[in-house]
Amino acid sequence: EHVRATHSMTVQEMGKQVESLLLAVSAAEAEADQLRGQVEGLEEERIRMASALARTEELATDLSLKCEQEEHERLRRMQDAVRQQRTIARLSKRNGELDAEIEGFERAAALSLKRQVMSHQAEVEELRFS
Repeated sequence: EHVRATHSMTVQEMGKQVESLLLAVSAAEAEADQLRGQVEGLEEERIRMASALARTEELATDLSLKCEQEEHERLRRMQDAVRQQRTIARLSKRNGELDAEIEGFERAAALSLKRQVMSHQAEVEELRFS
């Protein structure tokens, strides 16, 4: 009888321990499920972040290329403006040279005309007195 009581108590204790262990396993499984859910959520977030990073890098590259193109275009316009200014300066200098030549020709023509007029006047005077 004593053995039965001890054995019975041992079975009850073992039953309680098994029940306790089953509860612990169930709690551990619930916690594992919760952790798996968190890991899946973190993995989804990592994928979203990687996608956002890739898009950001793509936009940064596009912006960098656009800035380079705009800088190249601005430099080209500046070079064109410098060439135009040099051309204007050369033409302005040449215009001044041509103005000086024209003035010289005009003076020479006026002097030649004056001499011709004076020569004709002298001939007219000569013809009057003859």
